[in-house]
Amino acid sequence: MPMLLPRILLFVSLVAACGCRNPLPAFPGAAASDPAAKAVLERSAEAHGGLDAYERVDGVAVGFAGEWLGGIHRFQPVLVDRGFRQVSRERYVFRDADGEPLPHPVVGQRHDGEAGTKWVRWQGREVPVGIAYRGRDGEPVAPHPEARAVTESSALVAEAYRMFLTGPFFFLERDARADAETAYAPAERAEVGGVACEQVLVRIRPGFGLSEEDRVLVAVGRDDGLLRRVRFSLDGFSGTGGAVADVVFADWIRRGGLRWPTRFLETVTFPLNRDVHAWEMIALSVARDGSGTGPAAAGIAELTPAHWSPRAAGRTRPVRVTRGWQAEDWPAEVREDLPAGHPGRALER
Repeated sequence: MPMLLPRILLFVSLVAACGCRNPLPAFPGAAASDPAAKAVLERSAEAHGGLDAYERVDGVAVGFAGEWLGGIHRFQPVLVDRGFRQVSRERYVFRDADGEPLPHPVVGQRHDGEAGTKWVRWQGREVPVGIAYRGRDGEPVAPHPEARAVTESSALVAEAYRMFLTGPFFFLERDARADAETAYAPAERAEVGGVACEQVLVRIRPGFGLSEEDRVLVAVGRDDGLLRRVRFSLDGFSGTGGAVADVVFADWIRRGGLRWPTRFLETVTFPLNRDVHAWEMIALSVARDGSGTGPAAAGIAELTPAHWSPRAAGRTRPVRVTRGWQAEDWPAEVREDLPAGHPGRALER
């Protein structure tokens, strides 16, 4: 029996046996989307710079560094992928070369860690998930014995990280896509880090990665409109079905006319109730109005070292975060299976 299966079964059994109440409410049965609930997200979008500014963004290049906490790698070794996911360089492409919205945003992630490098390309269900591993010596790593689990977890992570980065825009841009359905419902008010928040329950179909449906409880500051927390289901990966996670955001900066969170803390609130991942932004570039999405066009700006915690600063030492976005750095299995002219080629611009 593969070593992964007992760990998945252990986690699933924790979900089933947990006597605590699931903190993520069910979406109201046949209820239609509530315009007043959606308006909370629209107000949050304005606080983050506005939809007009967001729709001028062609793409974003960003660097992250983080630390895994609470022994989560023992429960979820494939999802965490700790040997590879310590520092990441990521590209999010929203528009094609003509400035038109892509059918589905393209996410390209390069993760680096002690074991080597992992690349992921995700652009919705219509295109196979691109995944590649390389060891520290640059040579290909043997295929993982649980290939389906790697695919599910990689797609889930790529889609969720787009939500973490773009906040309210993640939900509102789905309304214009033919392949997505988004519904909003009011939820109880809450307090996040001492900040009074309004909450909206959002149902997204399809869900994160390969999930058919997910729910997200969004907490928006009542006074400042900033998105403070997302609480979401993890049904896109068979090893986390039924589990719920929170990500709390902090320390926003302004780039490209928008406000971006730079510190993130993830907690598995059900069934474990423990902090599992803390990370922060270490580089950011926003390409707008046809300026391109590559570092040559937009300029990858490393954030000042004073902005980093000592832990994040230490994680960046082995890797230059201002390199690694160029097309030649991406393995063939991540990019060359797309035909010429396909929107996914946007990663190569």
